[in-house]
Amino acid sequence: MALKHYFNTVFKFFVFVLLCYVFYRQWSAVPSFEILHSAFLSDLSRSEWLLLAAAIFFMPLNWLLETLKWNTLLKPDVHLKLWPAFKAILSGVTVSLFTPNRTGEYAGRILLVEAQHNWKAAIASVMGSFAQILVLTGMGVLGAAGFLYVLPGSGHRFLYAVALSGLLPWLAALYLYFHPVLLLSLSQRLPLPKRLGNYLKPLNVISKWSKAELGKVLVLALLRYLVYGGQYLLVLAFFGVSPSLWQGISGVATIFLLQTGIPLPPFGALLARGEIALMVWTVFDANEIAILAATFVLFIINLSLPALFGAIFIFKTNVLKSIGYDDKQEKE
Repeated sequence: MALKHYFNTVFKFFVFVLLCYVFYRQWSAVPSFEILHSAFLSDLSRSEWLLLAAAIFFMPLNWLLETLKWNTLLKPDVHLKLWPAFKAILSGVTVSLFTPNRTGEYAGRILLVEAQHNWKAAIASVMGSFAQILVLTGMGVLGAAGFLYVLPGSGHRFLYAVALSGLLPWLAALYLYFHPVLLLSLSQRLPLPKRLGNYLKPLNVISKWSKAELGKVLVLALLRYLVYGGQYLLVLAFFGVSPSLWQGISGVATIFLLQTGIPLPPFGALLARGEIALMVWTVFDANEIAILAATFVLFIINLSLPALFGAIFIFKTNVLKSIGYDDKQEKE
């Protein structure tokens, strides 16, 4: 029992140290931090603080929509109440900060799910991410077309070619999303060793999702996209960056598309996000300091704060039990 307690303690301490290290690396990578801090205080002293308050207010809604997405996909096999599911989502945010493109999100979520449902929870997470990527890329293609339209020297033929080149693969991915049994059928036909085939049995859960449930998940993904897109525009407005409605929509969609398509390193994601934002918003003659400040503040609101709460939930979890090592029969 002492060994198990030791493992739990070491694991949680490791998560705490990694989280502190990630925050340190992200914050130290931000150029001219003192200038960004001054810009933040300057804008906070004016009436624009309401814009920042609105962006913070929408943060729980952002992750609540993600929780509803995940829970909808879990329902055929796992009945998880909203609050435990929400805690699992935030735990996933914590672990995701240590991994490229936040792939550790899946591992973080299963820490707060019963061991017998770990595979199902992971598969539901992957499908939920697929739905979100569909929305990001679909809106991104349209946004990139609008962004290219305002660039000097962008002809209409080139514009249509770019839009169509992204639209056709997107339609194919959308068809696959609503027919996931095609993936199940493919996995069953592969000449895999029997032992490996047993590991693929949890994939049977995808055959239980109805098109109505998948459609609901896609709508929730779209609503979540609108929420964090709106948050981005609110934070930009707080720092004095106020593009026109069309410029704002196309710019945000383009940035999200690039962030989805470019692998972001775990310890330099904030810097990469800032560079992408600068590349897009400076086309509209936006202030560079304001752009970086908005990127930094949005990172804090939507990732850093949820990660802190997620870490608290992980610290209260029996990690060994969550991965299938049950110690009920043993005494202290």
